[in-house]
Amino acid sequence: VTDYTEENNSEILFYYRGAEKVFYPDEEYSKDVKWYSIKDIKNFSLKKIRYIQFKILFLPGQDQEYSPKFRGIKLIYEKNLPPSKPIDVKVISKEGKILLKWMKNSEKDLKGYKIYYGTKSNYYFSNDAKEGASPIDVGIVTEYELTNLKKNILYYIAITAYDDNEGKNESGFSEEILCRVVD
Repeated sequence: VTDYTEENNSEILFYYRGAEKVFYPDEEYSKDVKWYSIKDIKNFSLKKIRYIQFKILFLPGQDQEYSPKFRGIKLIYEKNLPPSKPIDVKVISKEGKILLKWMKNSEKDLKGYKIYYGTKSNYYFSNDAKEGASPIDVGIVTEYELTNLKKNILYYIAITAYDDNEGKNESGFSEEILCRVVD
């Protein structure tokens, strides 16, 4: 967010650059990082950088007698919060399988869901399912079937959502559900 005024054809031009390393004036690295113009500084974003620099150019106005007035710049950091936890999780046990269904998350950047399962409450470390060990990354689906689980064993299941390619920016667990595989 910036605070400035331009009068009598004066103008302020804003530039920025971002990088993973600190900018030192004498290092070649700092000289190689390109500056980018910000047409509307009120609405811009940078992804996955650690350091940012701004450059502000003041251009005089009519007859070189007027100058823009710059009072400050405020950088607001918005953390990439994880998605909300999945809701309305339902389970159906039939023919030696467990079918899980849940409501789709509303986040636009959602990348997928993970299913956690185990034989103790809040302890999801089982590897009984044919589909793999807990957690199982199921992608962007709203129902999934677990097969080859042991019969008459009580399984505790929870689902999470994630919104990054690595699956690390993950929501909290959904409400835990219980299910027993029957014939």
